[in-house]
Amino acid sequence: MVDRPAQPSGAVVCPNCGDERAGAYCASCGQSDRNYMRSLRPMLGDFFADTFEVDSRIFRTLKLLFFKPGQLSIEFAGNRRARYLSPIRLFLFMCFVHLGLLALFISTGWLDRAASTPTDWFGYEEPTPEQIEAVRSQLGPEQRAQLDDIMGRGPDDMNRRTMANYIALDSSVTGGSSPAVYRVLIGYYYDPVAVIERTARHTTLVVILSLPLYALILSIVYFSERRFFVEHLVLVIHLQSFSLVALLAHYLIMPRSLPTTVMSVGIAAGHVWYYLMALRRYFGESWGRTVGRWLVFAFFSFFVTLAGAIAAYLLGGP
Repeated sequence: MVDRPAQPSGAVVCPNCGDERAGAYCASCGQSDRNYMRSLRPMLGDFFADTFEVDSRIFRTLKLLFFKPGQLSIEFAGNRRARYLSPIRLFLFMCFVHLGLLALFISTGWLDRAASTPTDWFGYEEPTPEQIEAVRSQLGPEQRAQLDDIMGRGPDDMNRRTMANYIALDSSVTGGSSPAVYRVLIGYYYDPVAVIERTARHTTLVVILSLPLYALILSIVYFSERRFFVEHLVLVIHLQSFSLVALLAHYLIMPRSLPTTVMSVGIAAGHVWYYLMALRRYFGESWGRTVGRWLVFAFFSFFVTLAGAIAAYLLGGP
């Protein structure tokens, strides 16, 4: 064994970068003082210690994310970051969970069963043969075949009822939407599970690219607060991380009957409440100002979300 040169009291040389290390971690490169070149038993102990240290950070992070809206962003802004996952790691972790559970819903047939479950909505209106033919005349052969397939399903099929109701109301109120609108609607209601599956492959990329736009909107809405852009970006990342979970709840409880519609509305209301609580806690304003600013933020964010949804749909392709 090669002896190390004498060092000042309490300091040793970091084997990774060669600088003096006064504590358990090197101040220059961040490497810990753990040495894995030893017997198996203590090495396994360090391995499990590292594993549960990461797990504890995940639990602490998720606890703040779900039960104290906005507090995780406050901790980051206050430079108290070591105990929690970084915003990007948290977001990627939530994307992984979201896509994993979505794949489970698809593979187990949950979404397919939800789409074919009978509905008991009020206000349903059946289109006339003339209205259906007026729509068919605007479509190409493939879309006409898909529309015929949709309209030929059972009267309680959710996708058929939704498509039929749209044709009836659209024709009677507006005189008919453009063929492009019907192509999108027919493509979706012909096989919504396949559309969701294709779109989900690109959702993560689209959402990541949209994060700076949401942060820009938030920074403009809260311009008077004089915060750094990165603060708005971190807050948006945490909000979107929660939204990924809220979206899963909508997959689980689709508005296919009156009770599930009420539950779905309740989930959406809870989503809005979470955003309001996060903004109020982070910026410390009154409820009135918080609601007012959120309305402006939500209005402009809607167009970013719509553009992102269209982009993910188009990237998914037929």
